[in-house]
Amino acid sequence: MKPIYASSTYRQEIINFANEHDFAFLENKTLLISGASGMLMSYWIDALLSRPSFAVQIIALTSSGSVTNRFPADSRLRSIKGDLSKPLSSNLIPKVDYIIHAASITDPKGYKERPIETMLINIEGTKSLLDIAGRDNAKFLLVSSCEIYGEADVEPIPETYCGKLNSMDVRSCYNESKRASETLAVSYAVEKKVSVYVARLSRSYGPTMSAKDTKAMSQFIQNAVHGAPVLLKSLGDQRYSFTYVADGVSAILAILEKGKPGEAYNICGDEVLSLKEIAELVASIGGVPFHQELIQDSLSEAGYSRAKNAIQDATKLKMLGWKAKTTLAEGVANTIKHFRELAV
Repeated sequence: MKPIYASSTYRQEIINFANEHDFAFLENKTLLISGASGMLMSYWIDALLSRPSFAVQIIALTSSGSVTNRFPADSRLRSIKGDLSKPLSSNLIPKVDYIIHAASITDPKGYKERPIETMLINIEGTKSLLDIAGRDNAKFLLVSSCEIYGEADVEPIPETYCGKLNSMDVRSCYNESKRASETLAVSYAVEKKVSVYVARLSRSYGPTMSAKDTKAMSQFIQNAVHGAPVLLKSLGDQRYSFTYVADGVSAILAILEKGKPGEAYNICGDEVLSLKEIAELVASIGGVPFHQELIQDSLSEAGYSRAKNAIQDATKLKMLGWKAKTTLAEGVANTIKHFRELAV
């Protein structure tokens, strides 16, 4: 598959995003970003760097120590190697103004095969970066997840809901470590006076997601991109909130600029569809058949979420002036178009 910049649709979308948002509060600042090559942070970095004259320094913390295979050469972006599943030496990191911790294993196959690493990246990684935030008096934003609510029994879910999880289920490696990361962050806020913010993302998708992602939405879209039937392996009665990547990034910007330290914010669009309706939507937009076949494979058993309903309430975030701009139909169509351009 071609690199993402081969998509003229993506390049134009990034420019449009940058033109529609005010990054002034980040001018002349240094940002430390973990998970820089992931779905949300790569989109954000692309948008920041799309303005040639915008003065910002971005330090990408990566396990490989390189982002040259993802981002074009730019003097404002450099990478530092660091394994966040282990304690990180703060001596590696220069003084920073903002830290956005988005590194995590985030797909079912990863949870199934690497549950220990999933937990350690979230917990050890959060501690290492909070220590740097305390050292530099930097603002720290933790990219968390709707998964912390577990099998919720309220709808919509407000940030005050405490969650319902089985700690003895290995699938909880992600959920519980994200919960622990949030508590660690607010502990640093109280004891070390670090300005922390928590962004609880709903299920996210968009052109920057990995083609190898094993989440249901990702698989639906990849099937459609390649002309294969969209296959639903369950009844599809699960109901989730979704967020297009551009809306997720704009939400994180709003939280950093206008949010209250020590608070968590749900990020999600307003539309509520069942997983079956999502699959049918992707198939319709992609012009491919929709198939439903009840399959219980090892990934289904060990990797996929146990939650049946995860509809978040984004009222608190909307009070900062944010709102989702991309409908599910628009976001799916954009994503399919991007990937098809890269597959040619």
